[in-house]
Amino acid sequence: MMIPNYLIIRKVFLAIVLLLLIASCNNDTLPVSHHADTTKEKSADTVYMRTGFYFLADTLTGIKMQEKNSDKIYSIEKLPFASVDNIIECKIQDTKIDSTTYKNICIKFDAKGTKDLQDGTESPFHPKIALIIANRLLYVVDNRTSVKDGAVCAYLIDFSQQEINAMKEAIEQKR
Repeated sequence: MMIPNYLIIRKVFLAIVLLLLIASCNNDTLPVSHHADTTKEKSADTVYMRTGFYFLADTLTGIKMQEKNSDKIYSIEKLPFASVDNIIECKIQDTKIDSTTYKNICIKFDAKGTKDLQDGTESPFHPKIALIIANRLLYVVDNRTSVKDGAVCAYLIDFSQQEINAMKEAIEQKR
């Protein structure tokens, strides 16, 4: 007696699904991206988030981060849509508005990073984006402006000069 082909295919399919479910349930590894700094030891609930622009994530799949100088916690995608790997220039600038001077960190992307940034900031599927510098969530902002020239500046309000210098160094070292 021959077993019909559809029964064989069904059994193989069910076996594959079962193996995938078992593998995902027994997965004890951290959600470390290829952008994560794997040289640092991690606890079971932390991942080093490299500098870049990120989309917000589903609360079940994202990395929880608290926004700097805020009590807000966001769920962030594991990989940036525009990465520090494509930053070619970083400057700290002063901007004077009325009688107050503000520090800015200004970054410029290469051609690939410019395209990545443009694609990410034009995405209608992601109403908010996050800026992370060296594992620090600086801002979550509305994704309303398409950045086409690959240059972005962010105000650094309530950051010490030491923190600002550390951010610039992290970007220059591609962290």
